[in-house]
Amino acid sequence: MVHLVVHIVDEVIQGGPVHYRWMYFVERMFGHFKSFVRNKSQDEGSIAEGYMVEEAQTFCSHYFEDIDSR
Repeated sequence: MVHLVVHIVDEVIQGGPVHYRWMYFVERMFGHFKSFVRNKSQDEGSIAEGYMVEEAQTFCSHYFEDIDSR
């Protein structure tokens, strides 16, 4: 365990605090975007279209009372 402490100190000096290099929120966002894929051969277009649909639904839900958004 003493050897691990030596490397952790070096990593903190090189990378800074953990919250500066923590990727969990980015991975969750990518997972959310991957749920938009409907056509595996055109995945970038599917993600863009799904994201635009979700944004439009959220925008419209602010102006109409009977629409629920995620």
